[in-house]
Amino acid sequence: MSLNRKAMALAVGAALAAPAAYSQTSDKWEIYGKFYPEVTHQGGQGATGAGSTVSELSIAATGTNGITNRSEMQISNTYLGFRGSKDLGRGMKAIGQLGAPDALEVLARYAEPGGRPRRTPFVRAAAIEGLARLDRVEAKALLELYARDKEPTVKRAAEASLR
Repeated sequence: MSLNRKAMALAVGAALAAPAAYSQTSDKWEIYGKFYPEVTHQGGQGATGAGSTVSELSIAATGTNGITNRSEMQISNTYLGFRGSKDLGRGMKAIGQLGAPDALEVLARYAEPGGRPRRTPFVRAAAIEGLARLDRVEAKALLELYARDKEPTVKRAAEASLR
């Protein structure tokens, strides 16, 4: 088994074992969602060599062989969420949930300037990096907005996320 496969198996095993570890207390936590990894391979062959003529209507090819073989893992149809509860005593119980639909609102709130306590540029930049991971039109619109922010750290984070 390759190192990447071992790391993936360990990560998935740890994620599945975490709720069992927490179930020993009065706190109840659940990780939910769906995980659909896809391994894609892109490549090609037979690129036109530099200096070769492909047609009398075009100029000769220049440069080097631009075909690159590449494999990557994509998780475009995956989402993850967390929900749980905690017994506070005296008959009171706290519950909470954070999933992909909620993540946009939470990250957008932390990316905004101001707030109480005042958010540092680094907190805002971290929230912007989180927004970049969301595959939603609203997240991209916020990134475009923050790319014009007057704070340099925030602006650089948003510009890098849009690339």
